[in-house]
Amino acid sequence: MTATRRLAILLLTASSCQRDALRIAPPDDDTAAPDDTAVVLPARPLYFGHPPNLSVKDSLSEHKAFAAYLGQAIGHEVALVVPEHYDDVAARLVAGKLDFALLTPFLYVRAKKRLPKLQLLASLLGEGATQYRGYVVTAATSPMQRVADLKGKRFAFVDQASASGYLFPLALLNEAGLDPKRDFKEVLFAGSHKTVVDWVLSGRVDAGAISSTSFMHFRGDAISSRLFVLAKTDWIPFDAFVAHPSVAAGVANRVRRALLSLDSRTAEGREILTGITTNNGFVDGNDQTYEPVRQVAEKLGVE
Repeated sequence: MTATRRLAILLLTASSCQRDALRIAPPDDDTAAPDDTAVVLPARPLYFGHPPNLSVKDSLSEHKAFAAYLGQAIGHEVALVVPEHYDDVAARLVAGKLDFALLTPFLYVRAKKRLPKLQLLASLLGEGATQYRGYVVTAATSPMQRVADLKGKRFAFVDQASASGYLFPLALLNEAGLDPKRDFKEVLFAGSHKTVVDWVLSGRVDAGAISSTSFMHFRGDAISSRLFVLAKTDWIPFDAFVAHPSVAAGVANRVRRALLSLDSRTAEGREILTGITTNNGFVDGNDQTYEPVRQVAEKLGVE
């Protein structure tokens, strides 16, 4: 499979791409920050990365309007990039191949370690909260009633870079005295929350780890009634919207303001944010918010 086929890229044009670098002026309103001066943007698009937490296809569809909104806020062409694997987003960001990214909590912690000057612009609000959980689920028809019943069974995680689909459920299992490598018959990585659910319901695996937000979405599809929640993890901070250190302060500030102005209670916010999952907007980003993720990763010895 070629690199082109492995990587799904959707170009969303917010303004025509010029042959030469584009210079944008600061906003005329009084909301401009002191460093929100005119900046020079590259002739290429600005790249915005997102992991395939739903699937590549669904993630592209989910964030199409959001990426277009970013392009309009910046006044420049934006390209939405959704690779097949979570780690590819962080790798491309660290390598300077992405300008912006919405990172899972664990991806953010890992990327920040490799790129200390990574700019945290905002944190996501989802399902009306700043935190969510990981769920360990099985089929509603399964005789399993508690985590201890998972011993000897087949289990699916989402991705090793997923907080709710791997890191926090792994901590939960360890606290229950279960080591997946030792105690499970088979351990698989599905690549998305949806695929974990599909495998659980089809009998491919006996149980799996998904996010609480995915579970809430599946309620609308009448799928959650076919699932049984064996356990819930500790609270996890929502995703981090970041900018590469090379992104100029003026552009970063303009994006930050655009993020913080999004609100699902407004018509524009609902059009941009409401999709497969329920995102409500953004709040100011604070690196300390993700300290619990670092602590869990350190305790488990996972990098």
